[in-house]
Amino acid sequence: MKVDHFNLQHENAYEGLGKPLTLVEQIYKSLGRAIAMGHIQSGQLLKETDLQKAFGVSRAPIREALRMLESDDLVVVDAYKKRYVRQITRKYIEDLIPVMAALESLAAGLAASRITDEQISNLKKLNIDMSEAYEHKNMNDAPS
Repeated sequence: MKVDHFNLQHENAYEGLGKPLTLVEQIYKSLGRAIAMGHIQSGQLLKETDLQKAFGVSRAPIREALRMLESDDLVVVDAYKKRYVRQITRKYIEDLIPVMAALESLAAGLAASRITDEQISNLKKLNIDMSEAYEHKNMNDAPS
């Protein structure tokens, strides 16, 4: 069997590109980022019609993105089906931190037992890149 090295090389060249984000994923990420950065305030009502105009899309992708944010606990729905950005209270954080700490500890243990030398080298390089981006106050060049 003959191996076509040109086509094999050509196919491998695109491995790192990843799959493009769907419209819903783009809206979800954009809204999540806006909430995390404080551009959309805690407790703010999220009106579908306003979001439709802002993103220039129909209701379906907005609703799906809001459902995803709701499952992430960033958005809450009241009895009247209105969606709001979650209010972060002291109690919410006190309830959340022990659970997150336990999950992160478990994840760190599992990762440490499976990590390869190459992956450790990649993590070290990413750490250096992020430190340099921070020092130069250029977060656009920081790895994501």
